[in-house]
Amino acid sequence: MTWRRIGIKVNKLVHTIDAHAEGELSRVVVGGVVDIPGETMFDKKMYLENYNDEFRKFLIHELRGSTVLHADLVLPSTNSMADAGFSIMEATDSPPMSGSNTICT
Repeated sequence: MTWRRIGIKVNKLVHTIDAHAEGELSRVVVGGVVDIPGETMFDKKMYLENYNDEFRKFLIHELRGSTVLHADLVLPSTNSMADAGFSIMEATDSPPMSGSNTICT
């Protein structure tokens, strides 16, 4: 299934695991999303922020979430020294770094 409205390909299901660290709630996306365009993780973050903000809202906002929930999208690594990468999404934006989101992922 392709969500043309948000511009990224996903399977029929988006697989998530809810976790918490330091009192912060995170929804970690571990499957169902095909890779995001971009050469670096920052490029992928910017692509999501600029072209697919609806995906962030889908994961975090009501009916499936709340304003205190954060999301972490696990993606294939762009660096040969890393096993994986991830993009952080919060209620109002996508910050470049978050300690509690890193712990949850």
